[in-house]
Amino acid sequence: LPRTLGRQTLLVGGLVFAEGPTFDRQGNLYLPNYLRNGTIARMSPDGTLSMWASFEDSLPTGLKVDLEGRLVVADFDGRRLLRISTDGKRHEVLADSYEGKPLNGPNDLVLDRKGNIYFTDPKGSSVSKPIGAIYRFGTDGKLTRLLGGLAFPNGIAITPDQKSVFYVESSPSKVSAFDLAPDGRISNRRAVAQFLPHGPDGIAFDEYGRLWIAHYSSKSIDVVSQTGELLRSYTVDGALVS
Repeated sequence: LPRTLGRQTLLVGGLVFAEGPTFDRQGNLYLPNYLRNGTIARMSPDGTLSMWASFEDSLPTGLKVDLEGRLVVADFDGRRLLRISTDGKRHEVLADSYEGKPLNGPNDLVLDRKGNIYFTDPKGSSVSKPIGAIYRFGTDGKLTRLLGGLAFPNGIAITPDQKSVFYVESSPSKVSAFDLAPDGRISNRRAVAQFLPHGPDGIAFDEYGRLWIAHYSSKSIDVVSQTGELLRSYTVDGALVS
């Protein structure tokens, strides 16, 4: 790992609530809450920036592109999981309730290589009120709650070998994981790392299986092994790193 992250370059300003940016296979960068909450902007590889989609009563946070090039969105304030067409003009609600009860408010998501969607649902949860959950929306259209009783589950990522899911609980500032069977069943739930007092937020694996963790309140990004060993810590610009 390099000792520093190198020169940091401002790509886009004007993001009201900057979370969960993502790329598609063509190199377009999708950015949530551009100029106002409820919007998604797209920056093309040549740097052209445009408003791509807009919703009312919405706060898109986690974004990922699926196998067909559609954008999947965790809508925190809309309390739903959305999927937007490749042109940004049409959308469908994949999930907004479970067993007859509304979702809390999804925050982040990840897709496995088969197209199943795993997302965190933290809104309103905390250490004193652990009502957060993690769900799986399968390619068969079935919504399954994998875990409940969580204190603000936030970032979520799948290991490159597709065998484990790692997730963050921001309130207790910890990273945990569970093993994932091909049919979606989970096992071997375990603690990985504790980061008090810094609240971890977004996470992602690199191609070497190392986990990169954005710390919301400490202006830093940490890199850890899958067993929780701290490999490197970087100080970055920005008051709140998500």
